[in-house]
Amino acid sequence: MVTGIRISIPTVKHKHVEVMEWFTVTLQCDLPTDYPAWFKTPTLLSDGKEALLNQTIHQGRLLWANNKRDLVLTDARPEDKGHYLCVHNRQIGERLNLKVIGKYRFRLLLK
Repeated sequence: MVTGIRISIPTVKHKHVEVMEWFTVTLQCDLPTDYPAWFKTPTLLSDGKEALLNQTIHQGRLLWANNKRDLVLTDARPEDKGHYLCVHNRQIGERLNLKVIGKYRFRLLLK
């Protein structure tokens, strides 16, 4: 009988990124590769796996940056908030915590 399973989770660096609603933001991948796999959490698929964003790049507001590694999100919206992660050959890049600031809150921050 198995009483517990240990899973080794690699340490992932975190970076906080803020963008004002309806602005464009570039999410930088720190892995030295072209076209890494990008994931967003807490966006989960029906089978419980994290959603792979690569399938939606160039079909909406997500674009590849000129360096073919970073992800550009245009017209940021509140539903875009969350953790973004790039992965390549089992290497995990820095986890980016994206926060979308509404226009009203942004005005308060400027005062």
